[in-house]
Formats: sequence, structure tokens, C-alpha cells
Amino acid sequence: MEIFKVAIIVLSMFLVGQVSAQDDAKKEKTAKNKFKKINTDNNDFLSETEFEAFYKDKTNKKGKAINSQFIFFGLDQDGDKKITLDEMLKGIDKELAKSKMKAFRKANKN
Repeated sequence: MEIFKVAIIVLSMFLVGQVSAQDDAKKEKTAKNKFKKINTDNNDFLSETEFEAFYKDKTNKKGKAINSQFIFFGLDQDGDKKITLDEMLKGIDKELAKSKMKAFRKANKN
């Protein structure tokens, strides 16, 4: 009976790992496809202008306009004002985006 329980646990862990790997591969493929769509000048990075153009008039699931600047700030983890494919694959750092938005608003208030 113990061997059966161990076998079930091992099999379950294996299946969870397989599902997780498939999810990661799907996320990577989605990010690469989005990068290609946004990258209209076909260079190795996305500019803020390309980002704004791509997200213009797009809404989220709740019907609110997508804040492309927030997404851009959250993806531009090295602060060079360019999004590389590697940064896109890492995903949005929401805390970084929030702090950059706060600094941006403060700088543009004056």
C-alpha cells in the first residue's frame, strides 16, 4: 500500500511539472508573437512609440483603456527606454512600473 501511495505522489509531481512546462512554453510563444507584432521597424527592441501605437484604442477585459506606459515601464527593467525580447519574456514588474509612473507624474507636474 505504501508503494502505491509513493507511486501516486511521484506521478502527480511529474504531471504537475509537465503542465507547468507547457504553460511556460505557451507564455514564451505568446510573448515572442506579441514582440513581433509590436516591433514594426523590425529591430531588436521595442520603443515607447511602438508600444503606444500597438495599445492605442485597446481595452482590458473590463473595458478600460490599456495603460501602455505602465506596461512599458514595467517591462523596461534596465531603464534604457527599450524593451528587448528578454525583458518581454521576463514579464511586467508591477512594483517597478508603479515607481516609474510615480516619478514620471511628479516630473511632469512641474
